[in-house]
Amino acid sequence: MKTEYNARACSVLYNILRTNDIKGKVLIPSNICESIPATYLLLGIQPVFCDISLDDYQIEKERAMDIVRSQSISVFHYNHTYGYLSEEDDLFLAQIKQESPKTLVVDDRCLCFPEFG
Repeated sequence: MKTEYNARACSVLYNILRTNDIKGKVLIPSNICESIPATYLLLGIQPVFCDISLDDYQIEKERAMDIVRSQSISVFHYNHTYGYLSEEDDLFLAQIKQESPKTLVVDDRCLCFPEFG
């Protein structure tokens, strides 16, 4: 895992995608900030939206996994709604990476408290 820092999260995202020449589709939760899909569109990456669960306002994990399995997803963009972090999220992201090793997993912690180590 690599951690990137910059003044604006979208500039980090843009630079990673551009420098790694990422193309194709990105799976995004439907409750994401509008600047995220705009960043992907700027680079010609097609957003695929997935609904969120009304239980925890996170992406519907089963539906997201179905999309990853059935479509050619280049990027899985996961955000932590309201900055909520859980061990379940880490396990889910590991499962996505295991199921689709070539998929870039973006663990968006925009609303989380910063951690510097």
